[in-house]
Parts: sequence; C-alpha cells; structure tokens
Amino acid sequence: ETMALLFALLPAAMVYRYQAARLQVATSEQRVRAFMETARDGVVVIDDSGIIHEFNSAAETLFGYTAAELIGTSLNALMPATEAKQHDSRLKNPHHSGVRTMAKGRQIVGLRKDGSTFPAEISVGNALVDDKRMYVGVVRDITERKAFEQKLIDVASIDSLTGALTRRAFLEDAQNIFQ
Repeated sequence: ETMALLFALLPAAMVYRYQAARLQVATSEQRVRAFMETARDGVVVIDDSGIIHEFNSAAETLFGYTAAELIGTSLNALMPATEAKQHDSRLKNPHHSGVRTMAKGRQIVGLRKDGSTFPAEISVGNALVDDKRMYVGVVRDITERKAFEQKLIDVASIDSLTGALTRRAFLEDAQNIFQ
C-alpha cells in the first residue's frame, strides 16, 4: 500500500520539479531579455563565425535595421567593406587578441542600413554557451563626442577674432611639415 502510494506520487513530484525548472528558465530568459531591451547602447551578439544571434532595440535604432533583418546574417553588414575584411581575417585566426583589445573599448566605424557611416565605440566580451564561443558587443554612437572634440581642437587652434591659426597651432603645423 505504501509502495503503491509512492509510485502514484512519484510522477506528480517529477512533473512538479520539471515545471519549477521550466519556470526558473523562463524567468531567467525574461530577465536577460529585459536587460537587452532596456540597454541604451546597442547590443549585438555573434558566434565565432560572425553570425548575428541577438540584436537589441537600441542597435536597431543605431543601425537602422530590425533584428529580424539581421539575425542569422553576417556582422559585416554593420561595417564598411575595409573593416569587414579585417574582421573576417581576425575571425579566421583562432589566436587573435582582438577580443582582449576590444574589451577595453575601441573606436570603429559603423555602417547604417542607408549606407551612411558613423563613429562608434565598441566593447566586446565573450563567453562559452553550450560549448560554443559567443561574443557580446556593446556599441555606442560617438558622433556628438567627436564633434565636441573637434570643436575643442578648433578653439585651441584658431583665433576666434582673426580666424588665423594660433601661434601654438602654427608652430605645430610647421614642425609637422618640416619633419
């Protein structure tokens, strides 16, 4: 009688544990999706072949593509041809140090769907997921920062009253010419 009760309850307990584990996975997936979708910077996840697996809404705004257009395609769609060629060669070299370099943040040129380019900063990390190397790139448009930097250079280099180079800028230019 005890054994019969045990055999009757065992499937119910297994179903309960399965449902609990499934709920935990769904909750974890919702949390990750919420992080991806609320990030203000573009997030692009690729595999070791350069194929896009995730593309958040900030990346959609940044590049002009929808996630549906890019998931399953090459990351090369988001960079000019010269950069795409360099990226492909780095992917083919399994011992490249590009990820370590890009983890610190690096300036790149992004390519929008309409063909326009923009200066961007990217940081890349990687992880093993189901024995497959995945790369997570966080991309930020730095157009405004670059414009501000140029304005600072101009203010330091050009006299606002005369429009001529400042003495310091003139001497630096002259030195560069004669070197």
